[in-house]
Amino acid sequence: MKKMQGITNLFSTVNSHTDNDWVYTNLDKWEEEPEKAIFYLISEDEIDDLEEDDKTVENSAGELIPKSLEKENVETWLDVQTLQAIFEVIQKKVKAPDSDILIRAINHYREYDYFMEA
Repeated sequence: MKKMQGITNLFSTVNSHTDNDWVYTNLDKWEEEPEKAIFYLISEDEIDDLEEDDKTVENSAGELIPKSLEKENVETWLDVQTLQAIFEVIQKKVKAPDSDILIRAINHYREYDYFMEA
């Protein structure tokens, strides 16, 4: 599990990540202040291993998450490949997108299920 603070750190991490793991976050905090959101990159294998060791709990969405994140109220948010694609689409128009553009692009994708053109 990898913890990332802020959207810039998230994209730095996922853009160099090769596996299509899930990113978890507290959705309420994302909606309130996305620039301050904390993200967790967790592989399905890691969840499986934690489950075997009885180190998972079910969150409010019925998903298994690490017990260590129970109080964080995290849920699956987006997968790595989707985040990489969002970044690539935005970067076609804006070479160095800032966090505001990335947040708008993510929210656009989450709401409309297609990519925002910058």
